[in-house]
Amino acid sequence: MKNILILNENEELFYFILNITKSLKSNPKIGKYWENLKKNPDISDKLFNMPDFITINESLSNFIQFYICLRQKQFNKAILYLENQINNNKIDEFYVLMFLYGVGANLELEAYADVDDYYISSLLKTVINIKKSNFKEGYRLLGKVDTINRLYYFKELLYLHTSIELELYQEVENIFNELFLLNKDNNILKLLLAYYKTRNHDYYSAQKILESLPYRENGFDKAMDLLLFVLIETKQFDKAIQILKNSIRNEKDIFTLGKLYHAIGLLNDAMDCYNSVDEYNFEVNKQKGLLYFQLGEISVALEHFKKESEIRFNDIEIQKMIKYLELKQRWKSGIFT
Repeated sequence: MKNILILNENEELFYFILNITKSLKSNPKIGKYWENLKKNPDISDKLFNMPDFITINESLSNFIQFYICLRQKQFNKAILYLENQINNNKIDEFYVLMFLYGVGANLELEAYADVDDYYISSLLKTVINIKKSNFKEGYRLLGKVDTINRLYYFKELLYLHTSIELELYQEVENIFNELFLLNKDNNILKLLLAYYKTRNHDYYSAQKILESLPYRENGFDKAMDLLLFVLIETKQFDKAIQILKNSIRNEKDIFTLGKLYHAIGLLNDAMDCYNSVDEYNFEVNKQKGLLYFQLGEISVALEHFKKESEIRFNDIEIQKMIKYLELKQRWKSGIFT
């Protein structure tokens, strides 16, 4: 199962910062502004036409401008706003938030983790290590910063993630208990707990948690993907199909829906889905080959596997299937009699 990077749940991250920054928590207008910004992220005049309660906080306004530039794919401009924070010595919660959004957007940010604040620098370097699946180094860095400060909750969240990956199970249980005492309603934490339960094959508990999350909402794709994984692993194909049908987001979902139809024998529905996606991005011809093989149409199945091999010529399984079908075709035609 693919690792879940907990640092991309954008809305959760913003409200996490909102909840630990007193000057923001006391101003409900900021939360409302954020909601409107998310719904209209491409309105360019928001870059220069922000309300006073945003502009009076230089660090917050830099973050808002950074966020909009990312959404508009103006990556070089986004970096300038991050550098504004450094130049003005604003190594604060918003610097952390900009860094996390930048990691999510695949910006090259490693150099920006070397800041004077040792605590924040260790957190940012841990984020980079998690991104690279270097969990041992992330764990080592976090172990060196024991001081409790304004980003303690975030530090523990990173500690939890690295502990799960390193299979330090007693440590994981202890951190989960502590974090839920601090914030029982945090959706990132619930998603991570579901991931942990899935890793330990406790699919019933994982499913219960995932179904309580807003998995159909934008920005919560990981919850959706993990729920589908759990449903498929537990052979709840009908339920997985219903969720997918109600929440199609992209071609990947259509292809997954096709494979689910295929698994329960709804071959016509499966074929309709396979015909709706790009064969170069997905193994469409491989799935069609399997489908026609099930129907006993060896020649058509062979044709699709050969077509797939032209796109993915390094796939050994496809080459094996082609040889098998060629032998089966020769036997059927009586050549070996």
